[in-house]
Amino acid sequence: MNKILPTAIAATLTILLIGGGIFAYMEIYPTYKVKELVKAVLKDPNSAEFSSINARPKAGVACGLVNAKNSLGGYTGAREFIILENGKVAFQPEAQMPQCTEPRIPSNSDNRNLSDVFEYPQLVARYKVQQAEYMSCKKIQEGILAEQKAFLDRFSTLCPDAKR
Repeated sequence: MNKILPTAIAATLTILLIGGGIFAYMEIYPTYKVKELVKAVLKDPNSAEFSSINARPKAGVACGLVNAKNSLGGYTGAREFIILENGKVAFQPEAQMPQCTEPRIPSNSDNRNLSDVFEYPQLVARYKVQQAEYMSCKKIQEGILAEQKAFLDRFSTLCPDAKR
């Protein structure tokens, strides 16, 4: 009886240690790896503060939020990130949205004499150029919005519990 008890305790401790090691490898290591991949692309990796990390090693993807300092030394606020199957880190696109100014047809209130035969064709040509620039600008805006929506859709699928 005296020999069985220490053997049982040793066996139990061994099982707990092995189980703890497996848990650490399955749960903690993927989170550590995610943090390292994200830190590798940040300007100030030591300032990174992570939250809502969701690592899926079997799927080869991970996501979460990171707040880190920018090149000016200020924190940027929590930004969504996804680690793709190829190991690349993708952040939510932060493109500057261009301001599109809708062209307007010149009128007599513009202090112009539109009845001037020579000036009117130039005004029409200028309006057509402005209209083309406006349409191009709108397509750029739509592309930026579509890119941001695609990222956020994928992010919300991978990280449904992430809170900003």
